[in-house]
Amino acid sequence: MTFRPEHELHKRRFSRNLGVGLTLAAFVAVCMGLAYPGKMSWLMALPKEWLPPIDEHLNPGFTSVHRAIDDVKEHLRDGQIMVLRSTIFPGITKHIQRFVRQLGKDISVAFCPERVAEGKSLKEFRELPQIVSGFDQPTIDAVKNLFGKFTPEFIEMQPMEAELAKLMTNSWRYIQFATVNQFYMIAAQNGLNFDRILHGCRHNYPRMSG
Repeated sequence: MTFRPEHELHKRRFSRNLGVGLTLAAFVAVCMGLAYPGKMSWLMALPKEWLPPIDEHLNPGFTSVHRAIDDVKEHLRDGQIMVLRSTIFPGITKHIQRFVRQLGKDISVAFCPERVAEGKSLKEFRELPQIVSGFDQPTIDAVKNLFGKFTPEFIEMQPMEAELAKLMTNSWRYIQFATVNQFYMIAAQNGLNFDRILHGCRHNYPRMSG
């Protein structure tokens, strides 16, 4: 059994996806405008297809990462900063940094995850602190200068710390979604109104307000 198409959670999910898409499009446009001769240029990487496959022992493979970088290597130039935003396996940022150096490119890699919530992406993009990470302070300072055009607060982390923080954030949200989904199905199977149950849980009860 699934959610009704018109349920509030469906609308919130659609709003979140639309907002993220618009925000990322605008962000890439700004970064493209920053890339001009005589100044540091940026390569924004939104690597949904870079999530490495895992083998039967749950070890990550890097073939897809190498292939993705090979596809764009003609656009790589010394002095660029590659900013990763999407969820990636812990250690991928370090692997990409090493891989681009093996290609002979003097490019710094940073991991700065997005963490916006459903229906609030455009608002939270400006309000939430931005996690920034890199392998040297000049890279971290550069990405802070870039994101500083959108948000006033930063959390500096090591790249693998930031990767795990992104995964933990996602997992926490997925647990919430899964819990609500399960109770919705139980309510529907028993002919109950899930919205009334949800209201009963949330009304003037801050620990259920999320």
